[in-house]
Amino acid sequence: MSRTLDTAAIAQWLRPTRVAGLALLTTHFAVHALARPRPRPISVEERLSMLPRDRIPLDARVVIHWSEHQIPFIEAETDKDLATALGVVHAHLRIAQMEMLRCLSQGRVSELIGPIAIDLDHLLRILDFGRAVPAILEDLPLETRQWLDAFVAGINHHLDHARVLPFEIDVLKLHRKRWSVSDVLRIGRLVAADANWIVWFQLLRLRRRKDWPRLWCRLTQSAEAARPDPVSSRCDGCQLRFLELILGRASNSVAVSKARSTSGSALMANDPHLGVHLPGPWMIAGYKSPSHQAIGLMAPGLPFVAIGRNPWIAWGGTNLHAASSDFYDVSDLPAREITDRQENIGVRWWPDRQVTIRETTVGPVISDARLLGMGRCKPVAMRWMAL
Repeated sequence: MSRTLDTAAIAQWLRPTRVAGLALLTTHFAVHALARPRPRPISVEERLSMLPRDRIPLDARVVIHWSEHQIPFIEAETDKDLATALGVVHAHLRIAQMEMLRCLSQGRVSELIGPIAIDLDHLLRILDFGRAVPAILEDLPLETRQWLDAFVAGINHHLDHARVLPFEIDVLKLHRKRWSVSDVLRIGRLVAADANWIVWFQLLRLRRRKDWPRLWCRLTQSAEAARPDPVSSRCDGCQLRFLELILGRASNSVAVSKARSTSGSALMANDPHLGVHLPGPWMIAGYKSPSHQAIGLMAPGLPFVAIGRNPWIAWGGTNLHAASSDFYDVSDLPAREITDRQENIGVRWWPDRQVTIRETTVGPVISDARLLGMGRCKPVAMRWMAL
């Protein structure tokens, strides 16, 4: 998802008349951030001691060990207490990152960085990562709901009792707004975004080309044929270099049988092919309770080990680009089969913006998102299994 919304894509929709104003706003934001009192450097011991331990809603004793690499290991006497402590630890280590994920999942980025993100928020509102959340909540098994409730209670305890929140929270004017299970589920939809959108959103721009039917045949016949040649790559600034980047590489998972290893133990390695950024997309944690024992990589704000191990098995994964989205030309749909709603996008340093979200029976009309640059092409709706 982050690669889809790169600087070049954003720049494409910027009109010359807006550039100066947006540049001033960006400069204002940078000056605003730099003008804030810089946080003083603190030691590891001080940082770990900032975890709010008083009045945590626990039923029994919980112990949190920190390794020499500051990796937390949580031991709890009940599953509920484990989930609560896990929420406290997630918030203690990554609350600013978690709040950014929450804003992204809700299409509220403009509230943080101003009008430059309005079109991004419009796209995020169209994708509507929370669309399936009410149905998910209704069907959650009781045990899972209790686990999520306890995890959220831990996050909220941190927000209620932490004496100091990260520097980014103040700069971005993020308030201590309490979390809900719906927030966690919505972030789960966000991080499950279809990796194929990186290709599809770019491809759908090319429908304005006269040779689109021929190009489409080439692209769908084989991945190898999708690699552009210098002539077919020219299309009013739209380049097909992303196909070389996406289709020309593969992700990796490797497993080695214990019969083939020097140690006599099985080996497994997984490369999820995520971007490198700070803070990283993963946090490492370990935990143990009557029903749970595992250690591995967790996405901040999501209370499960995505890649890791327990005393019996190890598990992992990689980006397989599995097909989970379909796109439809809905230009021939009767008007009665397309509904619309108005949503308000709050904007920092700027008037709020009203946007229209159109829906069809197969899914939202994504071509309405100006950020995708589809222009006046026929309207396209997207069906995504996560919706």
